[in-house]
Amino acid sequence: MIVLLCDRAGISARRVTLLDRLKARSRARRLDRQLANGAEPESSVLLSVRAQLLTRDAERRVLARSLGRAMRAALPSGRAWPMLPVRRDAVWGARAELEGLAARLMASGPLNVQGVAQVRLLLADGAGPLYLGCTGRDLQSELRAAVAALTPQFER
Repeated sequence: MIVLLCDRAGISARRVTLLDRLKARSRARRLDRQLANGAEPESSVLLSVRAQLLTRDAERRVLARSLGRAMRAALPSGRAWPMLPVRRDAVWGARAELEGLAARLMASGPLNVQGVAQVRLLLADGAGPLYLGCTGRDLQSELRAAVAALTPQFER
C-alpha cells in the first residue's frame, strides 16, 4: 500500500500491483532522473515504487560497494577492476567525498531518495564525471550535491 498526494483529491491510498513494480523497474532510469531532480515520490505510483526500491538497505549497499570499486579502480595498479574506465585523477582527488558517500549509504537511518537517485545516476552514467571521456563536469561537485541531497528534509 502506498500513499499518494493528488491535487484534487488530497491524499489517497492505493495498493501496489505487480504491473506497477514491473513498470517501475523497466522505467528505472527515467524515474531515477525525475527523483534526482527533486520529484516527489508521493506524486505518482511509479515514482513511489521506485523510491522504495532505491532506499532499501540492499540497494544502498550495492551503491556503496560500487563506489568502492570505482575507488579501487583508481589505484595506481588498477588491478582490482581493470575493465572499469574511471577517471583516475578525478576519483583519486575525490576519494574523501567518495568514502564519505559510501559510509553514509551504509549507515542505518533514513536517506532522502533524491540523493540516492543522484548516486545511482552518477554510477550508471558512462559519460559522466566518474568515467573517462567526460568533459565539463566536476566529480567533486556532483558528489557534494549528492551528499547534501541525501539528508532528509526533516533534518535540514
